Amino acid sequence: MERILGSGFDADMAETIILWVTLFGESKKMLVNKLRDTYRDKLSDNQIKSIKRLKYKDWGRLSKEFLLNLEGIEKSEDSQDDMPVSIMYRLEYTTENLMQLLSAKYSYLEAIEEFNKDRMAPVGSDTYALVEELAVSPGVKRSVRQALKLVKEVTQLRGSVPSKIFVEVARTNRAEKTRKPSVPICPEDVQPIQEQVKVSFSAWPSTARS
Repeated sequence: MERILGSGFDADMAETIILWVTLFGESKKMLVNKLRDTYRDKLSDNQIKSIKRLKYKDWGRLSKEFLLNLEGIEKSEDSQDDMPVSIMYRLEYTTENLMQLLSAKYSYLEAIEEFNKDRMAPVGSDTYALVEELAVSPGVKRSVRQALKLVKEVTQLRGSVPSKIFVEVARTNRAEKTRKPSVPICPEDVQPIQEQVKVSFSAWPSTARS
């Protein structure tokens, strides 16, 4: 990002741009429109073109909320550590690793449970509204919505909710990218084959040709 935005760039803006590049994926037109609408006064056309060429994919297993916003303390009685800090802070400034921080020695697991409990969708929630809140690309959301429609149709036909549903998604775009280019055939290569076919065919019995 420093190569595109220059030294001393806005870290929050850079994080947002990285998120959008990942979310929009191959939808470069949507990415450019988003950049222009949001950072019209901060990004030049050349910078937007450079960002457009960036390619980020997949997601890390640990979220920003988990690493930076969840806070916990050391629970031992003799500990003087009574100020809640983030997991990233302890990873950076202590010798503890993630598994140690998630042990009973610290209160991070309780913080995670409390976080999840507050955000669990109640029964009967609008499933399509939950899809809109997912941190995935528009293409993935579209696929999820189509799968939900399929589940609804299957449920209506069966008269009950299936215990399991398997949805297979064809990745035609990947096949097109990996497909080997066809090699053009020269007329000089075809002619000897045609002559061999004529010879073989003329050697057949007349009954076979009839």
